Amino acid sequence: MSKKLLAKYRGVFKRLNIPRPPGIIDNYEYLNSCEIEYCITPDCDKGWNIEEVDGKEYFTHPRYTNKLGKYKLHNIGVKSVLDRKINKITRLLFPLVDPNLDIYELGFSFFNSEPISNKFKCFWKTRRGKRYSRYIQYNKYRNMIKEQHHPGTVDKSKQPKKHDDEFEKYLIEKNEKKRIMQQQVEIEKEEKRKNYDSDDYY
Repeated sequence: MSKKLLAKYRGVFKRLNIPRPPGIIDNYEYLNSCEIEYCITPDCDKGWNIEEVDGKEYFTHPRYTNKLGKYKLHNIGVKSVLDRKINKITRLLFPLVDPNLDIYELGFSFFNSEPISNKFKCFWKTRRGKRYSRYIQYNKYRNMIKEQHHPGTVDKSKQPKKHDDEFEKYLIEKNEKKRIMQQQVEIEKEEKRKNYDSDDYY
């Protein structure tokens, strides 16, 4: 329940000397009553360890050392996960490393309270890279078809010398997806028509 709504109910029942309406649980008290468990996130590299220095805990890793060979100290980032079924709060610990200085890409950084790995992602594996790859295939196939119908209008130096089977597969998959979508639309229209005819209006 939100704080505003809880404050509203408290005001209504204030004269009755009731701290809270029956059946309403204060979220703050509920979180304090839950069991809390700390653990290193499984997404971390196995070399990360937690050490206590001057009464404060830090993350250390054998690969991150200074000029003297001593382990560098990294702050700890925390993400809390609540499990209401067992009333338990799991606090995942992440090693915070500046992404601009993380040469080994084993650390994490937080953005909008969400942990993000510093590991570099290949462009062609991202959503944008996959879309761009499909666009390149489509563009090559379009130019090949254009050259067949209008010779001399496309720069042949940028086109494959032989016919590529990938272009045919791309076109077949595209037409098949289009056919399936049209078929699903027709089925939905038919079901709506049957439901409309089966309803009785008086």
